[in-house]
Amino acid sequence: MRFCELTENEYESFQKTHACGNFLNSLEARKMRTLAGIRTELVGVKDEDGKILAAALLAHLGGKVKYTVAQRGYLCDYADKETLKFFTDSLKKHLKGELYLQISPHLLVRERDNEGNLVEGGFDNTWIIRNLEELGFIHRGFTTGVPDGTEVRWEYSLYMDDYDWNPEKLIKHFNKRTRNHIVKGQKYGVKVRKLSRDELDYFMEMEEMTAKEKNFEDVARDRSYYENLYDCYGEHAEFLMAYLNADETLGLLEKERKEIDAKVEKLHKKMAEHPEYKNLIAQEKDAMKEVTANGKYREELLKFKEKCGNEIPLSSGVFMVYPYEITSLSSGSNREFSIFDGANAIRWYTMNEAIRKGIRRYNFYGLSGDFSKDAEDYGVFQYKKGYGGTVEENVGDFFLPLKPLEYKLYRMMRPWKE
Repeated sequence: MRFCELTENEYESFQKTHACGNFLNSLEARKMRTLAGIRTELVGVKDEDGKILAAALLAHLGGKVKYTVAQRGYLCDYADKETLKFFTDSLKKHLKGELYLQISPHLLVRERDNEGNLVEGGFDNTWIIRNLEELGFIHRGFTTGVPDGTEVRWEYSLYMDDYDWNPEKLIKHFNKRTRNHIVKGQKYGVKVRKLSRDELDYFMEMEEMTAKEKNFEDVARDRSYYENLYDCYGEHAEFLMAYLNADETLGLLEKERKEIDAKVEKLHKKMAEHPEYKNLIAQEKDAMKEVTANGKYREELLKFKEKCGNEIPLSSGVFMVYPYEITSLSSGSNREFSIFDGANAIRWYTMNEAIRKGIRRYNFYGLSGDFSKDAEDYGVFQYKKGYGGTVEENVGDFFLPLKPLEYKLYRMMRPWKE
């Protein structure tokens, strides 16, 4: 085996097909780091025939205290102790002079269910921790909460092959509330389109609204971050907006009202002919609720049209699209227009995109890992649960001291956030 630098073509070919491949260790992620003035390297291990056995995207960070992050961990087989040791030992020599190496492997550690509970008899990959600790890595532990300079440990995902790549089977798996919201959006003509770079104001406005509403302002990104994301990730970063064409939706509401009126007229005629049919009273009550709802939707839509024009922006989000997964990185909605619920329309659009492109994993991305009703992201968790997916627990953060004594002193002065 030999340790070496990799060309971008070599690295990309390996990364795109590796089980640990992630948008955070892609070549596009390297572009983001370079744009921020951060020095990066592509390194790996090859066998005697030149086959790549392991690789990593290294980002050299820090000011006075210099350290390196292997973004989303090594791309390697963590059960292959020989290669794992060789790669780690080689990196120790390569990073001589720095304080530590940080990795957060994109690997699940313990099987969880939809509620976040451990699955009895489920998979247990805690051996990954042991293998890394044997090499000198320090495991930060099974942390919860919002990451502080490290990578997401808790995620929520759906797998398209569980539903035979079939949208009809998939939507039947959602809870009733989520399914009804999607059907409602389709009924009233909610559309989804991609945003150009010049239209990022739509995304920023809705993202900022949602961050403020959920008290996530301290972790919200600024506009320059998303502009860089758009530029560096290109087609892999899809900025989407759910919207209404007001005139088209008004037409749909008018058509619906005529159908409801015809139903009411038919009911009244039947009630006159058969006053003994008590169930007709309940049917009439339900129909009148439909009349009220239709009128409310029309009234609200006319107000929205007066304010925004014919295109009414409802919700927006950015999705990282790769052959191995679609990741919902960030999103927001205009609460003023929530009556038409664009957020679920965007989710449904991107899930269908995953099915069309043969992308197996749909990743809703970050959770805090606190599933109690007191958790700050409890509402977000409940929303994601409506899609019937699975909580996923990544193995977590590891730190390899390259100067053990100095690292110990450093951690005494700068302990991890609990």
